[in-house]
Amino acid sequence: AGHVQLDCVWAEAEQTYYVLDLLAWKGLRLVDHPYEERVFWAASKLAEVHADRQASTNPCRFVHLPPSGRCSAAALSTAYYRGGGASRDGLLFYHNEGLYEAGPSPLLLLWCRDVA
Repeated sequence: AGHVQLDCVWAEAEQTYYVLDLLAWKGLRLVDHPYEERVFWAASKLAEVHADRQASTNPCRFVHLPPSGRCSAAALSTAYYRGGGASRDGLLFYHNEGLYEAGPSPLLLLWCRDVA
């Protein structure tokens, strides 16, 4: 019982939602929990319900995009150039202790490759 609320990016070519964040799970509100906790919940709960598989009750896949870890040149390269999944046009940087906020936040940075 209860609702599930995700923050996702839709990739139409793959008919896939790429999950960035988990805001609520079956009525449990997670927006007031640090990002690290929400990432853990997203990975475990989406795996538990096999959300990455298409089915008659789930025509679209929900694929969790796990964080690549601490920021370093190697981590940035891995996050941007790793194979599989949707094409990348940028990177999101989250503060591990940041709470979820709709809209702009100083604890979230979006870097886009095509923005000068």
